[in-house]
Amino acid sequence: MARNPENLHTILIEKAQLKWSAQENADHLLDRERLWLARVSDYAAASDQLTVADLKNRKTDEANHNAHPQQQIRFCPVNGSVATVFDGQL
Repeated sequence: MARNPENLHTILIEKAQLKWSAQENADHLLDRERLWLARVSDYAAASDQLTVADLKNRKTDEANHNAHPQQQIRFCPVNGSVATVFDGQL
């Protein structure tokens, strides 16, 4: 049975109880991946300070991730990192 990409996108951007949608959660992981990579660089460079974390998640809240097409959802379950994977098919 074929899946309708429009219905899939509707499911991915649905917010339950005013929490983030699946799409927002996936993009939030991408934001955290960038922080992690920056901090690895900080350690490798023996920096005196680590890259500052956004403890209030403002970047995710303000990014309007639900306006992006579903193929821009980024999460790679193969290696646990975040990457472009979704293309409208499950």
